[in-house]
Amino acid sequence: MNHNNKLQNQTRWTSFFTSNPKDYARNQVISALTTPMILQRLRIMPCFRKKEFIRKFYKWPYIINDFFVSDFDTFVNDRQEVAPDSFRAKRLYVRDWLNFKLSKFILFDSNAHFQYISSLFGKTKAKVHILPVLANRQIYYPSSNDQSCPSKKVRVLFFGTFIPLHGLDKIVDAAKLVLDIRNDITFKIIGKGQTLPIIKKKMYKLNLPTSNFTLHEVILPEEELRKEILAADIILGIFGSSKKAQSVIPNKVYQGLACKKCVLTMESPAIKELFNEEQIAITRSRPDLIAQTIIKLADSVNVRIAFANEGYQKFINLYDSVKLDFNTFLSIAEQETEEFVSKTNFPCFKHIWQSFRESR
Repeated sequence: MNHNNKLQNQTRWTSFFTSNPKDYARNQVISALTTPMILQRLRIMPCFRKKEFIRKFYKWPYIINDFFVSDFDTFVNDRQEVAPDSFRAKRLYVRDWLNFKLSKFILFDSNAHFQYISSLFGKTKAKVHILPVLANRQIYYPSSNDQSCPSKKVRVLFFGTFIPLHGLDKIVDAAKLVLDIRNDITFKIIGKGQTLPIIKKKMYKLNLPTSNFTLHEVILPEEELRKEILAADIILGIFGSSKKAQSVIPNKVYQGLACKKCVLTMESPAIKELFNEEQIAITRSRPDLIAQTIIKLADSVNVRIAFANEGYQKFINLYDSVKLDFNTFLSIAEQETEEFVSKTNFPCFKHIWQSFRESR
């Protein structure tokens, strides 16, 4: 394949990103995993483009629908920004239902998430492929410095967009329990979003010491975020109470692992699906248990390094196997789509197929 054809295939692959920036972490990873020469006719629909699936439904045989995010579940169940019985909630539900039911190919980040979404929208006849979130290895990678050199204080880092799924209120409560008895542990919180006002009120009420607990209301560029991850000793994942929180593994977990850091997150079916307790520090989503685990990790640099090493190796192995499996899935999907369209007896599909090929 010559260079021009390769660029053409890349354009085909990215054609649905017009209003959904490619710098979104999930899209970055999918782009990095996809071998351009494999993706000939199919197009991957980014997770925030549910409307586009309806608009482009005449091309449905060629769409791989990334269901990493359900708009209905996000805004109604998790963030609770939309009333369940409102017209908007019903509209979001119908749109997601159509995407889930009518897609020929669907991507999910974990089997636990697929099972959860199935409980909301019923069964689907789509071919489902599990594509873990992972992290962009061009951005997130370990430092060349020796991580065994401890600083005077153990640095705990959380970063994110402050949505209920993160359980940041529990992190703040846990920090209070830790800082009431320890002065050698610091907490750094970076980000902003929906729950920021609640978190700031809680911080004020708990009177957390500013010398050991800092809040930075900013969404950092990813290169700067990597520096913050590398400067930390413990990376916090999520501790939310929703069913969605139980079914997903967020970007921050993979980003911490990719930087060869000790990661602490909540116990969940999604985590157990891919990791064991030697690769990621896991605890139940309770402030007292989160605090206890942070203290245990803070007390042993060797334990933190063991988690970092095991977690990083698992991430690398997972990334390589996921890339192979994903491109195999794309190859099979391409072949099945070709066979489906060529064998159909419906003139509309033949016309669509011919028009689609000519337009490209």
